Amino acid sequence: MDIYVGGLPFKMTEKELRSMFENYGEVESAKIIIDKITRQNKGFGFVTMPNNTEASLAIKSLNNFKIGERTISVTKSEPKAKSGKKRSFGKGFKGGNYAGKSSSDTKFGLRSESKSESKSNIRVDRNKTANYRNDRNNKK
Repeated sequence: MDIYVGGLPFKMTEKELRSMFENYGEVESAKIIIDKITRQNKGFGFVTMPNNTEASLAIKSLNNFKIGERTISVTKSEPKAKSGKKRSFGKGFKGGNYAGKSSSDTKFGLRSESKSESKSNIRVDRNKTANYRNDRNNKK
């Protein structure tokens, strides 16, 4: 039986979690979930016990058990619900462009309908900048 254990102290190790449940029977595995970025214990984990009666006894005995200043909650683990909707993680987004416009259009704040118009506007803006620099350098 898979068991969810929540409210774990952040300093607790998997070895300590395993030994806590081994008092009630054989433990197949004990896993504390770690944050990928901070590498810190997230405060919950999972324990797998092959014997259902031992697992039920552990759940009843350890639920609302105090470890230090924290009270842990121990329940039977439920499988993840399938929502049917896939998570995209941004892979379907084409190049990070805004509404299909090229990145140079959004970079310069241009929102014209045709790309040829926007490219000519960019050239004009670049020429204005170059002319300004030349004028400023010639005054010195």
